[in-house]
Amino acid sequence: MTTHHKQVPLSSAVPGMVLWDAVTDSHGNVLLPAATVLTAPMLASLERHQIDMLAIAGAALSEAEELARSTQQAARIAWLFRRPGTAASLATSSAPNAAAPDATDVLHRYVTNFRTGTA
Repeated sequence: MTTHHKQVPLSSAVPGMVLWDAVTDSHGNVLLPAATVLTAPMLASLERHQIDMLAIAGAALSEAEELARSTQQAARIAWLFRRPGTAASLATSSAPNAAAPDATDVLHRYVTNFRTGTA
């Protein structure tokens, strides 16, 4: 299991949990900043503001949740970059006249590395 953040329904939030991200209302106003330790009055206020979900820091993800998360990220990247790799695969070959990777291929590689946590 790894520690990240987890989306938690407001109804499951309890005092003492720490926000991973700022909570904003429908107009973009910050209701609570990131790293705030939640209290009972804060939770009641968030309910009045019709906040449904909170990003909670330090929530442990099970291996199944981690696998589902990484699978979802890979699917999202694959959808965003529907045709990556053609120029990049040529650039990694040892051919002297190999074409340089285009910007989309480079961006695809950087986004994939960032999302998967690889170098």
